Amino acid sequence: MAACEPSEFDPRPGCLRRDWATAAFNLAALYAAQGRNPEATAVAKRIGKSYDGLPINEDTIDEIVKLRELYTDLGQNVKAEALLRRMLAARGALPADDPALAKAEVTLAGLYEGQGRWGELEALYLKAIAVFKGHGDKRSEAGVLARLAAVYEEEGKGPEAAAARRQAEALMAQGGKS
Repeated sequence: MAACEPSEFDPRPGCLRRDWATAAFNLAALYAAQGRNPEATAVAKRIGKSYDGLPINEDTIDEIVKLRELYTDLGQNVKAEALLRRMLAARGALPADDPALAKAEVTLAGLYEGQGRWGELEALYLKAIAVFKGHGDKRSEAGVLARLAAVYEEEGKGPEAAAARRQAEALMAQGGKS
């Protein structure tokens, strides 16, 4: 991350101060709750600008996912998807089986779920399940399996839904822990 000036906002690409970002997210959420979407959108744009040039790593993935949530809350799904796609494309030195990236892919799949893009989200969910399983993260694996079961139900794939649900329940019965 770039060294930032000790001001409330440093507009240089790649410069993100977490205290500023937290305050900006809170302000945007307040504006959105008040129905002041133009102001919330302007704040989201400033946040997005501060993310340009940030390296994609475990520290920045959570921040980018929060911005995606803000875009989604503002009804800007195209921006939310573009942000996640850009993040996943620029993941840099992180290995393909990184759990933080799998969580980001689950977030993108959730966005697709709201749009009925079943084929695309199924592939992302299956990839994330494999990553979580490989890392022994039974809780995350079970959560994604449960979401996949709901998708299969929506698609009318009863047997696949039942199988995914049984797997999720079995993992949770094991304590859902690593």
